[in-house]
Amino acid sequence: MPLQELLDALDTLIQALNKAGKPPAAFFADRAAELRQASPGDAGVRDNLQALATCMPMAQYGDFSLEEEALLGKVVDLAGDCLKALP
Repeated sequence: MPLQELLDALDTLIQALNKAGKPPAAFFADRAAELRQASPGDAGVRDNLQALATCMPMAQYGDFSLEEEALLGKVVDLAGDCLKALP
């Protein structure tokens, strides 16, 4: 499961959103913190991955720049990959 790659992508997205002062950064920071603290078999892992895998509309509603939208796309793709790798 490329969880570490997802966490790295989340960190990059969070930094970009914080730099721009965009409120959705808190959502991503919360998901990243929960994923870091959860044990591999924890049901919260699946819930957080599902939330990340389906959050692409946030780019439109959060007024993301093209760069932020591309970073979000990577997060969404990696979260989907992690979900597929779960048992």
